[in-house]
Amino acid sequence: MFTKEMLTEQFNQVVISKDEDSGKDIVPLSGSEDSKVNAEQTVRKQSKRKNENTEKRPMKKKKELQWKREDCAQPVGKVIKFTGTGLKKKGHYKKFEFRGIKYELEDSVLMKAESANQKPYTAIIKDIYIIGKEGYVKLVVQWFYRPEDVEEEYLGKWESKDARDLFYSFHRDEVFAESVKHGFRAG
Repeated sequence: MFTKEMLTEQFNQVVISKDEDSGKDIVPLSGSEDSKVNAEQTVRKQSKRKNENTEKRPMKKKKELQWKREDCAQPVGKVIKFTGTGLKKKGHYKKFEFRGIKYELEDSVLMKAESANQKPYTAIIKDIYIIGKEGYVKLVVQWFYRPEDVEEEYLGKWESKDARDLFYSFHRDEVFAESVKHGFRAG
């Protein structure tokens, strides 16, 4: 076991110096001049390799998510009401159009799942709006759940007789209108 004095002594033996080329601290494992020289050479070699690798590789620029207007949902009709103020001012609509299909309030829709191996989600459109000058249509949707998504304790003795069974819920979320996969009406 190390004592405080032993650790202090070892710490005091460490010599910290600056590399002349890079200006970085060099901390050799012992206070000898040989280890100091070796450490300086190692740092120089590493920085030289790093510079060479950087110069050879083409720089990849981060691509920003760019939505083209023709790929985005568009509101249909006039604004029915405004809520909020300033940057959070929302313009609410009765309908929107996406990929040539019009959707309106209270339509049931299938929503894209988070991964390809999942079934699409089902929801009812409760609100259609655009925030400020952002221009992207957003929805408030109220979710339906499949029996396999509900914990058994809430199902009780209920047994599913059809793979298309859904449970109505009061859970609501805001989503982009572009997450709508397909819509259908009951009437």
